[in-house]
Amino acid sequence: MAYLLRHWFLLLIAMLIISPVGPHLLVWYSYTDYGAYKGMNECIYLGGGGLIEINDGDICPVIVISDRRDMD
Repeated sequence: MAYLLRHWFLLLIAMLIISPVGPHLLVWYSYTDYGAYKGMNECIYLGGGGLIEINDGDICPVIVISDRRDMD
């Protein structure tokens, strides 16, 4: 138990990589400018599962919780 407590950070990273559900960070986006309004075209996120592209309307949140099972 002491070994696990000492290496909690490495275990956390391993769980984020293995788990199909996890946080993803926005790394790139593109938009179309409609004057005062910007419509987001694509949002690319980096997470434990690698790069994923989400086209979810007009917003690109900085962090999303994504399920890789839904992407397949």
